[in-house]
Amino acid sequence: MPASGVLLTYQAQMYGSNLWTTGDFNVVTFTHGNTVIGRIDSLSANSRFPIGGAWRLGPRFTIDRLNTGSDGSQENTYIPSLLLDYQRDRKLFQLEFGGQLGKREAFLQLQNGTFVQTRTRRATM
Repeated sequence: MPASGVLLTYQAQMYGSNLWTTGDFNVVTFTHGNTVIGRIDSLSANSRFPIGGAWRLGPRFTIDRLNTGSDGSQENTYIPSLLLDYQRDRKLFQLEFGGQLGKREAFLQLQNGTFVQTRTRRATM
């Protein structure tokens, strides 16, 4: 299969802290790209709030839209989630709960699901 060439993706982000409460951190991201599959646009909002000690709570919401080049269909996906993390010294523990709701217009397919994922990491220097 021959190479598809250069595929450019553009991303813009806005950061803010102490917007809702002291110590919060917020990011809004817009991503746009034209790929072999089609045009992809994504908008996400992420926040992190201190809830005591080394614990933080982070609501997240992402909207993805894919316009498929091969059949002209459009797929919309909505992904809400909630991240709980604990970070002290060089140790990090994260627990994320979320769901996914999607619809592809060409075939009227609904994609639904939930997820739970954990991550641990120990930073090395």
